Amino acid sequence: MIDTDKVDINKAAVLAELQLHNGRDQGIHIRDLVAKITNSLLGGEAEERKVRKLIEELRREHHPICAHPDSGYYIAANAKELNETCAFLLARADTTVAQVAAMKNREAPDLYDALGVGRPKEKVEN
Repeated sequence: MIDTDKVDINKAAVLAELQLHNGRDQGIHIRDLVAKITNSLLGGEAEERKVRKLIEELRREHHPICAHPDSGYYIAANAKELNETCAFLLARADTTVAQVAAMKNREAPDLYDALGVGRPKEKVEN
């Protein structure tokens, strides 16, 4: 049976659903986000990739969309949540930049300082 109520994935639909998830405690994981947007539980990796790409575009349009593997996607409820997401994203980028700098025998720029984001606190291993 064909699901005739299935909705196309687009920026407006992604943003509309995310606006229902304000703050980390209201985060939604990608599979659930796709299901809510499309009104279908049949979404797969292609749909998840499309939503992630649209979230990237929305961020570039200055929407404060946060994400973390533990909490899922959500709109920042405050500056602290936004800064934590920025630090999380920069940590991923910083690793790549450090590798490129080392391979090119150059010093890596301090992305945190350049973008005005505090460095995440190091986790202490027991």
